[in-house]
Amino acid sequence: MYFIGLDIGTQSVRVLITDESGGIIANVSVTIEDSLNLKIGNNIFEQKPLIWWDCTKKALKKSINTFIKKDLEINNIKSICIDGTSGTIIPIDNKNEPLMNAIMYKDGRSYIQAEKINDVAVEITEKLGYKFNSSFALNKILWVLENKPEIYKKTKFFLHQTDFIVGKLTGIYNVSDHSNSFKTGFDLINYKWPDYIENKLAIDINKLPKVIKPGEIIANIKKDIAKEFGLNENLLVVAGMTDSNAALFASGASGIGDFNSVIGTTLALKGITKDLVKDKFGIIYCHLHPEGYWLPGGASSTGGECLEVRFPKHNFAILDNKIKNLGISEIIIYPLIGTGERFPFYNNQAKGFIIRTPKNKFHLYKAYLEGVGYLEKLCFESLSKLGIDTKDKIYITGGGAKSDVWSQIRSNILGKVLLKPKIEETVMGAAITAASKTYFNNITEATKSMVKIEKQFYPDLKITDKYSEYYQSFKKELRKRNYI
Repeated sequence: MYFIGLDIGTQSVRVLITDESGGIIANVSVTIEDSLNLKIGNNIFEQKPLIWWDCTKKALKKSINTFIKKDLEINNIKSICIDGTSGTIIPIDNKNEPLMNAIMYKDGRSYIQAEKINDVAVEITEKLGYKFNSSFALNKILWVLENKPEIYKKTKFFLHQTDFIVGKLTGIYNVSDHSNSFKTGFDLINYKWPDYIENKLAIDINKLPKVIKPGEIIANIKKDIAKEFGLNENLLVVAGMTDSNAALFASGASGIGDFNSVIGTTLALKGITKDLVKDKFGIIYCHLHPEGYWLPGGASSTGGECLEVRFPKHNFAILDNKIKNLGISEIIIYPLIGTGERFPFYNNQAKGFIIRTPKNKFHLYKAYLEGVGYLEKLCFESLSKLGIDTKDKIYITGGGAKSDVWSQIRSNILGKVLLKPKIEETVMGAAITAASKTYFNNITEATKSMVKIEKQFYPDLKITDKYSEYYQSFKKELRKRNYI
């Protein structure tokens, strides 16, 4: 059997076709060119939803053509699943057409509405252990109600990014998953839309979707869409999830205590726990696992961006090669770029620092790699303080995982085994979700069967002991500045 994963990002749409063992049949990416980010004003970001659909069609056609060229049976493609950005929202009319550009996840215009919601949603936020902020979808809907009443009045449904593409594929626009609906205020414990949304915010509950679990079947693909792409009319469209949750499963994390550490522009952790984890500071919050477990996670303001800024136009592979045999740098760096940190501690005035003078750029480069590693260790330490037990193995993805040198440094600092999957792209998580209930019994089984680990990095415990001393110095410097 074969399964299609579809990832709607901000810069591209990717389609992956895989078999039940995780073998890749097709992997196609189409760049979102005309609407990369419509920045209309300060902290305002929008995209045109129809461009997502145009790119989806192009990517699907290319991937299906690849599938057919391999002389495979099209009727054996069982299901398709979509992941997308968390907190992006689109109002549609009675003809299922967008009434305005999508308000993107990183759009900050609704911060005032987020504060209003926090004032009236205390019961739900305390129950689930989080706070609304401008990245959430519900406050964006409230912003539309308060600032675009004519659009709100015409709105049949407010959709998430994945819901819109599901609608295009099935004709059903009023179903979403609990992963995307979390930031729209859905009660993950009582599994319903809370009363305060209508009673205190005056948002019509009927404009919000029916919510089901990721992986559950929504419908068969529409006949005209099946015909357009040469697909089987029995192809199942299943409920998806947000990109960060899809990325977790793509990493190979499947059991309680498994965590995925992603180093991209920033550092982000997400894992699987048996129980709901509440953080009184709101730095860490939990999504709901499709099987009823919980997915705590947090995102730092620090990460791989420091290399792009401090070593512009450098070939990182060459730098890696130069530092392979260097010892511990002995330099203490908190590699934050800009001002403000959000995880593993919150301080909107935090700034990066460097202690001791590097000998040369290679010495400095290794120190920056170590600095991100120290922060990563502090992130895991903060999880432990919340009662989260993490295993001695960590699944790693993101740009940082492409560097074997950096991965070994991180393993030595953390004192943990790091596991890098062969296919680390978020879209793999969507393919896993597509297979999770249409072929396998659940997403845990699908992840174990479909993710292949390509590399493992084991800590040199002697070096780990030495790094522990510098890690303590790192924390001492943070304490001096009242960051922790």
